[in-house]
Amino acid sequence: MTRVSRRTVLAAGLLLPATLRAATADSYPSRPMRLVVGFAPGGAVDLVARAVAEEMGRGLGQTMIVDNRTGASGNIASSEVVRAVPDGYTLMLGNSPQLVMNSFLFPNLAFDPARDFVPIGQAATVRFIAVVSTQSAAKDLPAFAAMTRQRPGTYGSSGNGSVQHLGTELFKAASGAVMTHVPYRGSAPMITDVLAARLDFAIDAESAVAPYVKAGTLRALATMATTRAPNLPDVPTIGEAGYGDIVVEGWQGMFAPARTPPDVLAKLGAGLKQALDNPDLRHRFDVASIVPVYRDADAFAAFIAAERERWGPIIALLGLKL
Repeated sequence: MTRVSRRTVLAAGLLLPATLRAATADSYPSRPMRLVVGFAPGGAVDLVARAVAEEMGRGLGQTMIVDNRTGASGNIASSEVVRAVPDGYTLMLGNSPQLVMNSFLFPNLAFDPARDFVPIGQAATVRFIAVVSTQSAAKDLPAFAAMTRQRPGTYGSSGNGSVQHLGTELFKAASGAVMTHVPYRGSAPMITDVLAARLDFAIDAESAVAPYVKAGTLRALATMATTRAPNLPDVPTIGEAGYGDIVVEGWQGMFAPARTPPDVLAKLGAGLKQALDNPDLRHRFDVASIVPVYRDADAFAAFIAAERERWGPIIALLGLKL
C-alpha cells in the first residue's frame, strides 16, 4: 500500500466515532436498544412496536425499549432519531406520515425523511375502517355524506397529516361531505369522542375500532381497502360503498439514522424478519387486527419511493400545508 493510500485509510477510520466502530463488531448489540415511536401508547403503531421490540430483543439477546415521543404528526420522534448517533442503538418504528406525507405537508422540516433515515424493513400494514356513533342516523357512507351536506359535521384524526386526516380529506373530495377537522393527540381520545357522539366521523385502524363495532357501540360504514376485513366481514369496502378510488391503509416499518454501519443494519434486518416469522408475534398481530408484512430494506425503500410518488400529487391537489 502506498503512503497516500495508507493515510487515506487511516483518515477514513478516524472520521468514524469510536461508538460506530465498536457497533460494527460481532458483539452488537452489547447493550439495550431504544425503539422510538412517534405516537401514543395503545395505538396501532405502538402495538406493532411493542410486539416487534419484545421479539427482536429476545432474538438479538438484548432488551429493546419502546420510547413514545408523541406530537407533530411523528416529527418529534423523527427529529429525536435523526439527531442520534448512528450506531444501531437508537431506532424508529415509523409509519407512512413520518416517512412520506410529512415531506409534503410541512415545508420547514429540519430533516429530510428520504435522506436522513435508512429503512431496515417493513413490519406490518393496518386496515382502516370508517366509523360513526351508533347514535348517528347514517347507516351507510353515502347517507352520511348527504347528511353533512345538510348539516356540516366533524371528523377526527390522530393528528395533522395523519393517515386519518388525509384519508378523510380524500373522502370529502370524492363525496362532497362537509366536515371540519378536529386533530387529537392519538386515536384513543378521538374514538372516545365518537363513542359519545361528540365527534361525527372517524377513520381509524381496525385494531382500534373492531372491538367497539363488534360490541355494537360503533357503526362501521366502510373498510378503506380493496377487500373486506376478515374480522368485520359484513362491512363493505370503500369501493362497494361507491368510492372505489379511495384506498387508505397504514404501514409501519423499522428505520435507523442514515450512516448506520451496513453490518449493523444487516443484523437488525435479520432480527426483524425472524421476529415477524415468530408464531406468537403473528398471533398477537392477528388478535389486534394487524397484518404482518415483511419487506427487506431494498424492497421497503422502493415501496416508500412509490408511496411518495403517490401521495405528493394528492396532497398538492388537496392544497394541504401544515
